Amino acid sequence: MPQPLTRSESRAGFVYLLEIQYASRVFRWTSGEAVDIASDSGSLHYRAGLPVSWTDGGDVLSIDSEQRSVSFDALDMPEDVDVAELVEAGHDLAAAVGELSIWVTGRTYEERIPLLEGRAVAPTYGGKGEAIALTIEERLYDDASTLLNPAGHVTPTTWPLADPAMFGRAYPLVVGRPGRYVEADGTEGKTTGSPCLLVNVTAKRFLIAGHRVAASTVRVINTTKGEARDETVIITVDGLGREVSLIDGSGTGLSVVEGDEYWVRWDTGDALVGDDSTTPVRQAGDVLQYVLQRSTLRVDRGAMAAAVAFLNRYRLDFYVDDPDVSAWDWLADNVLPLLPVSVVGGPRGLRPVVFRWDARTVDAVDAIQAGPDAVRVSPVSYSVEEPVQTVQVSYAPRGGEGDHLRDVTLAGDTMTPDAGQHRALRSSFVRYGERRILRLATDIVYDDATAQLVASTLASTYALPRREVVYELDPRRFGTLEAGQVVTLTDAEIHLADAVAVVQSIEWGAVTMSVVLVLTEDPARDF
Repeated sequence: MPQPLTRSESRAGFVYLLEIQYASRVFRWTSGEAVDIASDSGSLHYRAGLPVSWTDGGDVLSIDSEQRSVSFDALDMPEDVDVAELVEAGHDLAAAVGELSIWVTGRTYEERIPLLEGRAVAPTYGGKGEAIALTIEERLYDDASTLLNPAGHVTPTTWPLADPAMFGRAYPLVVGRPGRYVEADGTEGKTTGSPCLLVNVTAKRFLIAGHRVAASTVRVINTTKGEARDETVIITVDGLGREVSLIDGSGTGLSVVEGDEYWVRWDTGDALVGDDSTTPVRQAGDVLQYVLQRSTLRVDRGAMAAAVAFLNRYRLDFYVDDPDVSAWDWLADNVLPLLPVSVVGGPRGLRPVVFRWDARTVDAVDAIQAGPDAVRVSPVSYSVEEPVQTVQVSYAPRGGEGDHLRDVTLAGDTMTPDAGQHRALRSSFVRYGERRILRLATDIVYDDATAQLVASTLASTYALPRREVVYELDPRRFGTLEAGQVVTLTDAEIHLADAVAVVQSIEWGAVTMSVVLVLTEDPARDF
């Protein structure tokens, strides 16, 4: 795998390389002077004249995913190439594939750093000798997978003795301990957690997960008759040899009747285990990693591993039984809204960027000092989102019903009933004197501490408007910066001295880089 630019390479300067695969040929350009680059298959020639400007990172503070793209307005083709003639011969220019990369003198072709690859979008061409124009768009978020295995369904082949009402039902993916929570008075709360499928009427066997689980027993609830029993978990295979988890209800007196509705509560152990078949997968970082590994998306595994430890402070409990949802869509809809993380594109694929609202100067990877290498090119601007003063998170869903049994509320004032306090919300209330409420309901949290942490994350994110400022930096000095990293900023003109900021995005040009910085707030200074 190509190594990132070193600081010495960044200072020495780099060039961009573009490759376009079209009509069974590869066309190459560089943003520097024409150059021949050594490769395993021989010397590769790159033509000069590549105009390039592209943005890395998008909005790392947003859960909305943006496809990365880079546009080229004027690419001169070799003299012997007539694109119009090729198109009429059946070579569709819109089917061309491109790659943008970085290269420095001394590296081979294989050691270049790929930045973006994808298909041509909205290309234009003219007659022989005229330049072409196109956009290369990398479809990083187009997940062709489904989160659940398409073969994991109740059918006459997989379970010939199943309750006919079960045919067509997907095997559920179950994580953590859905169904258990803590009441407001500190006592244990219990509810229906995940579906329970009657797959063998004769033997009174129920499927509780389409995978191996850690729990040795579960509570099975017949909601139709209002009865429940503790049942022993059995690891076995279905009619197609797929490993699943069942329970046998034949010896506990549980009423087993076709047409009745059954649910599981995970009282004594976790559900999903990892690839080692032993370690439970429940913490948010592990869940994020597990789900992305089952997608068709390209993932930066090194960046993922670095983010897991921080995200594992959040515990998740849930089930998924939608056979059509993709791994990425499920994450974007259910997990990312709860966490201080965005998943953005990078040269090695999708990578999580953890935003640390509590970041301090010791977390900074670099120091930006206004001067010749760092020129401010924008005023300081405030984000347009309205600040909130109260956050309410509803959690502990009741399986099959759609409602939530618990709420946690954080507020900036002292008058909201049963609300905890939060510094950022307090600061927002003092500054703006309003009581705007942000409400969020989640179906993947039962743990009280996690619900509190989610509420705190939302409060830190939305209580105060963000301040943003743009600097044009010298890539020879700051070329190793990445979106999501923490830096300090010193600029006497706007009275900032070692202010903590986060790199929101980077727009790269041929010889410059424009960086959007988000200044972090310190609510403690208001007290």
